[in-house]
Amino acid sequence: MGSDALAAMETAISDGADVLSLLFGYLLPPYFQDTIATGAFAAIKKGVVVVCSAGNSGPERGRMHNGAPWIFMIGASTIDRDFVASLKLGDGSVIKGSCFYTNPNKNGSYNIHQTKIIYESGDPACKRHFDAATVNGTVVLCANMNSLLIQVLKRAGVRALVSLPKTESFSSFPDDNFPNIVMKPEDGVGLVKYASSDSSPIVEVQLGLTSLGVKPAPSMASFSSRGPYPPSPNIMKPDVTAPGVNIFAAWLPNTTEGDNYAILSGTSMSCPHVAGLAVLMKAIHSEWSPAAIKSAIITTSYRLSNSNKAIMDLGYRGNPATPFDMGAGHVDPNKAVDPGLVYDISVEDYANYLCTLNYTTKQIQTITGTPVSCPSGLDLGSDGLNYPSFTAIFNKNATSSSSSTFKRTLTNVGDDISYYKAVLEVPKGLKVQVIPDAVEFKKKFEKVNFTVVVEVEEGVGNEFVLYGYLTWVDENGHVVKSPVLALFQ
Repeated sequence: MGSDALAAMETAISDGADVLSLLFGYLLPPYFQDTIATGAFAAIKKGVVVVCSAGNSGPERGRMHNGAPWIFMIGASTIDRDFVASLKLGDGSVIKGSCFYTNPNKNGSYNIHQTKIIYESGDPACKRHFDAATVNGTVVLCANMNSLLIQVLKRAGVRALVSLPKTESFSSFPDDNFPNIVMKPEDGVGLVKYASSDSSPIVEVQLGLTSLGVKPAPSMASFSSRGPYPPSPNIMKPDVTAPGVNIFAAWLPNTTEGDNYAILSGTSMSCPHVAGLAVLMKAIHSEWSPAAIKSAIITTSYRLSNSNKAIMDLGYRGNPATPFDMGAGHVDPNKAVDPGLVYDISVEDYANYLCTLNYTTKQIQTITGTPVSCPSGLDLGSDGLNYPSFTAIFNKNATSSSSSTFKRTLTNVGDDISYYKAVLEVPKGLKVQVIPDAVEFKKKFEKVNFTVVVEVEEGVGNEFVLYGYLTWVDENGHVVKSPVLALFQ
């Protein structure tokens, strides 16, 4: 219940927590009905960083959790390591699946020699009773895997389970006594075709393999929820992405037949990575606000994989991930601790932003917990916040060029004297102007204002989004990067 979540957050705040990590959320309520958004607002008033999962409803767009601007929302991506099993089929083809089995047999081998494959097309989910006389000593293919199924298969004498999920959003539980192998959906199709068409399908399995330096990585997981976030589409969400596929994590023992750990995939795995990074940031920069910490992590993230190409989106046929898929990029802890500049946001700024959402005074007070007097003639730029990204919304049916203006403030958290120049990467159809295009700081924590004008040319509204990047660069190696997006609705 939302009331339970709010009570837990209030208790954590009163206990003196520095960072909250929430691995769940509610789908698209207005902020005054979202208990996590309300609890998070109370948290940032106390200087607490709130990090939340984006959700696992991708690749469909807009089905996200926890999109309030004061929440740090995290997507999920792959890592460059995989634990695998190699399956050599009777037709000579070889495919690989994820497997975390670590217990060799009596001969010290991780191999399962030529063994019959069992796959019943009429019962791909393996819901029927298993006849030990039929499946003993075989490898069984099932649509999905769970701990109860594994126990049934083990008792029936099955050598291994190969799970065939429809999406990559799967979970696997470490088991020293039984190998469960999870296939990628595209590999599972070929395996089922072979097992269904061959009169006597067999497989040879090599277990206990680890692949390092997997390329390309990171890639955006197809299950990771995508933006834009409907209650506030002019705030880029997710904010960043972090490791969320095949993560080894502590787990409740009673859910995994007594195991204390599980291998899991989801934004529930990526969120704690960033929460841990936020703890590191709090330890190093205890005087920074939650918004400053979030800005540092966002603007120092990277957007190229280990193949030196744009991070791929597994949910959209391997096309480059957009900022509505991965946020500003993948987190980089080493760079985040020394960002050079930050986009800071006060609690009052967030309250004023709520005044731009056509909420009633009572609804705003439900979120803020204190009376709010909305300023008259409020002019806070296109999105109303000093956010470390720029999202301009345009009419996709517009018959002429349109523009949107943003006002931003940079805070120097680097050297006392520093000089930054603006560098723009802008796609065809988008024009971006930065005024001024160079800024100078004479002391630490000094603030400098600037303006960004985003203009789209006529006839580009058939795109979902156009995006580029504004980067502030100094001579000391600081690279402060922000996505610039034109969203067509």
